[in-house]
Amino acid sequence: MCPAKGGVAAGRWQISLGQARFPTWSRASSDLLCLGEDHRVMAVHYTAKGDSFTVDKPRVWSPVAIRRTGSSKPFDIAADGKQLVVIPAVDDPANFKCPVHVTVLLNFFDELKRRLP
Repeated sequence: MCPAKGGVAAGRWQISLGQARFPTWSRASSDLLCLGEDHRVMAVHYTAKGDSFTVDKPRVWSPVAIRRTGSSKPFDIAADGKQLVVIPAVDDPANFKCPVHVTVLLNFFDELKRRLP
């Protein structure tokens, strides 16, 4: 169950057949992302018009399960709606087939001082 997005009459709608946690609205599309029972990110397309709110069948957004950490929200979606920030749950790194890109910014404040007068 998930609370309605702004503009639709207050209420609750069933969006998944199982237990879905950590609902997150996409800023780039009419999708609601959540963590499914199998620890994969699921997406549900929704339509909100006036006082009505309808959802499509949930679909797998990421085929890789994500690791649950102590944080209250184990994933976040980028503003473009095309990428997630997660820690993948990988038992055997040799079998991990999804690309992983990490950017580490060092000396941020030194660079900021250099660029700004």
